[in-house]
Amino acid sequence: MGSKKSSPTKVAAAPISEADEASSVSAISNTQPSQNDVPALIRCKHLSSMSDFLKMYHTVARRLHWGCEALCCAECAAYQSPLQVCLQCPRVACGHPANHQQTHSSESGHALSIEIQSGAMFCSVCKVWVWNDLMASVWLESRQSNSDASQTIAQFDKVQTWIAESGETAKRHCGNIRGLYNLGNTCFMNCILQTILHIEPLRKFFLAPDGPLHLAKTCPRARSNEACIACEMDSIFCRMYDGGDIPIAPNRMLESLWRISKDLAGYEQQDAHELFVTMRNTLHTHLEGAMYNCSCVVHRIFSGVLQSDLTCLQCGNVTETLDPFLDISLDIPPSMDGLDLEECLHRFTRAEHLPAGNYICSACHRNHPEIAKQLTIRSSPQILSIHLKRFEHGLSSTKIDTAIHFEEYLSLLPFMATGSTDGPGQYGYHLFAVTSHVGNLDSGHYTCFIKSRDQWFWIDDACVSACTWQEVVRCNAYMLFYICNGPSE
Repeated sequence: MGSKKSSPTKVAAAPISEADEASSVSAISNTQPSQNDVPALIRCKHLSSMSDFLKMYHTVARRLHWGCEALCCAECAAYQSPLQVCLQCPRVACGHPANHQQTHSSESGHALSIEIQSGAMFCSVCKVWVWNDLMASVWLESRQSNSDASQTIAQFDKVQTWIAESGETAKRHCGNIRGLYNLGNTCFMNCILQTILHIEPLRKFFLAPDGPLHLAKTCPRARSNEACIACEMDSIFCRMYDGGDIPIAPNRMLESLWRISKDLAGYEQQDAHELFVTMRNTLHTHLEGAMYNCSCVVHRIFSGVLQSDLTCLQCGNVTETLDPFLDISLDIPPSMDGLDLEECLHRFTRAEHLPAGNYICSACHRNHPEIAKQLTIRSSPQILSIHLKRFEHGLSSTKIDTAIHFEEYLSLLPFMATGSTDGPGQYGYHLFAVTSHVGNLDSGHYTCFIKSRDQWFWIDDACVSACTWQEVVRCNAYMLFYICNGPSE
């Protein structure tokens, strides 16, 4: 084909049609393009085989414009050399001279990547750079839309600046709170990461003064190039508390989650609670946690014990069963006026009559007696995570938007088993994190509230602002995280 010159910075954003997408598979020569010099066009079969290329390119382009200044190579942490982000996963890697992007491509079979400064596509199999007017249009459009969004947020931040009244001191500094860039519908992950990063016992574990208790250089998974959540947790804890104040791009954590769970792979919105369970359980596994009576940091922090009592209503005999738990999921009954969190906990622990089924009382030996079942808390955890079941999945999925009223202080005493060995100091809890969801199942958005140094902060991905307790309680809470007031581990 003949040569063609164009300048990506001068191409106006245009609507994308199916015909345009089908024709967007042109590529350019082996020389990396600059914004002012685009060599002759050739074709790339790997690009032409991707039916949803432009959709993927647009998604990645938008997240790059949000957070490219915080990205670094996942292998060598280089940030000044030419960086490329994989089009098919969140992997960020450097080009020459180390060329870790080529290594990733060879190992994963992912041929296509985007150069984060120019927006040009590179095919590591065909060894060609991909660029045309349509891609330039998408690149410019995404850059402009994010620029507008940044200006909007900047204006919002000016409005949200704390105004000192009646002797109060203006609070603008957010301390150790740093935002996390949205990497493409990853608000659900950012909220869970923010919560985990502000769980004090976990912070002490990964940032122990005598050195981290999990080292990537000695981790067998990392040495065999397997995904390891413990290694990524160690890395992101260090980045969060290194004294910096710019947002962090959690691309390596996202990539590891994609490799660990196929259900999480892709740029679709996911359920924050399901992600929390996956991360918590995987962290337990990657820290070599035991199957039973585990003493790993995950179980020391989150593990409690439920007591289930089956009472024979014929003779009064009680059969007791103990079951460990790592979080509590609460049903939300219909209510026009909203409910208190304590009401939901009372429903969770109240006695209910059950059909006997095949049950035989071990005391009176009667078949199918009338029985009652009651759940109570036998042993309370150090960190109590409460999941409010707002999403119903049946023939059609719906969201329950009933308001749940909660307080900063929670006592578990009314919900404890009579035989509990916990001391009085282990019943009281203070709230330190809330995950909130607004919108519906298909187009919702997650944000979170974190309490740090006696100040509440509202975190919306990369944006962090101080807020009041009144703003926290008005949110549509989905997950609540409380820390015990009693003795720590």
